[in-house]
Amino acid sequence: MDFLADETVEVFELNWSEQKFQRIETECSAKEQEISYLPYPSY
Repeated sequence: MDFLADETVEVFELNWSEQKFQRIETECSAKEQEISYLPYPSY
């Protein structure tokens, strides 16, 4: 049961990270419309 619980937490953290990354990506896309050159941000 402990292993299963760890897996659930791992998946939850992965999904949360993906959502956070997508939000940052969306914000960068919005800025690219204003700024012609946008240096790669360090995640």
